[in-house]
Amino acid sequence: MFCNKLSSYAFVVICCPLCLMAQAPSIEQQVQNVIGRYNDLIAAKDANGLLDLYWDWLDYPPVDRATMKKVIEDRLKNQTFAARLELLAVETRGQSVCAKVRLVGSTDETPSGTYLFMMRPYEESLRICGTYKQLDPNAFDPKTRIYTSRKGKLSLQIPDGWSCCDTSSFLGGLILDSVLILAPDLRSSVTFGFVQLPVRLGSNDLSTAQKCIEADIAMERRSVKDHEPLDHGPTAVAGREGYRQVSQFRMPSSTEVHRRMRVYVCEYPMLYFFICDAVPADTFDALLPQFHAIISSLDLAAAGNLTRQEAIAAEQAKGSIAGQVYTSDEFNCFIAAPAGWEISTSPNPAHLVEMRYQKGNSLVRLIAAKGLNEGDSLEDVFHQEA
Repeated sequence: MFCNKLSSYAFVVICCPLCLMAQAPSIEQQVQNVIGRYNDLIAAKDANGLLDLYWDWLDYPPVDRATMKKVIEDRLKNQTFAARLELLAVETRGQSVCAKVRLVGSTDETPSGTYLFMMRPYEESLRICGTYKQLDPNAFDPKTRIYTSRKGKLSLQIPDGWSCCDTSSFLGGLILDSVLILAPDLRSSVTFGFVQLPVRLGSNDLSTAQKCIEADIAMERRSVKDHEPLDHGPTAVAGREGYRQVSQFRMPSSTEVHRRMRVYVCEYPMLYFFICDAVPADTFDALLPQFHAIISSLDLAAAGNLTRQEAIAAEQAKGSIAGQVYTSDEFNCFIAAPAGWEISTSPNPAHLVEMRYQKGNSLVRLIAAKGLNEGDSLEDVFHQEA
């Protein structure tokens, strides 16, 4: 009887969109879930679980899944991960989400600091596509928007909306003065740094800069897909001669096209480089004025009456040369140059001393590094630097 009565009525189910939207987690809650999951997996030392929180190819450091897995396994084995991350702020720019976090429960082997975890949607969930350490306040002044190198002998003007990040975890001890400058969309960037060249590669500074770019492009071709050169030639950088090269490519595990502009300036033996990446490639033209603004702001002011190279050398670890022997007070070591070799301090603060053979271009450098993680083997250090 009850069923017969029901059959005489029509039932309509109305779904309220506002109710459904309320059930979907907010961006902030999604980020909190990722960070919470990250902390749980660190505590459990679950390498595979951690790997699933990341994209297959990271924006920064630019590594693939296999390399990232090895990094995670090594860090878990050596216990170099922080005890946990604390979420400080969340900011959305386009499709990218920036989570500002700090390390909690850091040890001497894991220095404390503030990091930016970049996330983007991946298969209907947020995944980490890059991790960036924020610069020390002494290196970047947010009021003046000026980045100053660690040794304080060069500076750059950073456009509004761009973020400065530390590259030391990726570039290691080879390039002490370097910075990664993220565009407002949190995808495109400018990497700036400098290295000391062992020999002059060209007849002058301009041709040397050109040959350095050509060498780097040759290596670039080996690590990317569909590489295509677009433009190259001399350019001006803050009143100095430089060389410029533009190319586009895609990462091995992605269909997205990147466009890259390299601008190198040589004041032998120092080489200054800018690597400007527009991601995706069709944002290049819009970003070009800001790329140029950053590059043209390069200031290589000398310190007092010293040349720049002398000023950098003065900032090195304390040591002295007596005859053919260099002794480092800070690192408690010494090294002797054999007959026929000249020994001197280096213009690069990453190097304690260098020795050159008098009858050729052979070169030996002694490099020291502080702050190695407890448990790091010589093999670990070798592969990290390589």
